Amino acid sequence: MANYVNRKELETEILISLENKVLTDKAVELLLRMVKEIPRQMRYKYEEDKKDVMAEAAHDILKYWDRYDPNNPNANCFAFYTQLIKNGIGKGWKKISKGKTTQFVSLSSNNLNI
Repeated sequence: MANYVNRKELETEILISLENKVLTDKAVELLLRMVKEIPRQMRYKYEEDKKDVMAEAAHDILKYWDRYDPNNPNANCFAFYTQLIKNGIGKGWKKISKGKTTQFVSLSSNNLNI
């Protein structure tokens, strides 16, 4: 269970933000704290890679924050933003890891010993 963000406080700030159509300062603080804490669960070879994926996650939060629907009967504010951050991290990782590895296996008859 995450103890770096109070879930009720986050939901309250998001609801205020949705009503005003602009993120409150407190909502920004809470969301950026989540962006900072979630990548700690992952390992990166270079610190710059971690910073890059965190930047992509922060960008996604700022771009898609207003897509949270509190009227959905299954709405979970904390889970919504956690997943949004994880998707941003994945998107960022995909961008920076392009070309670093080869992701194919040659199946030509020269390589097979059958």
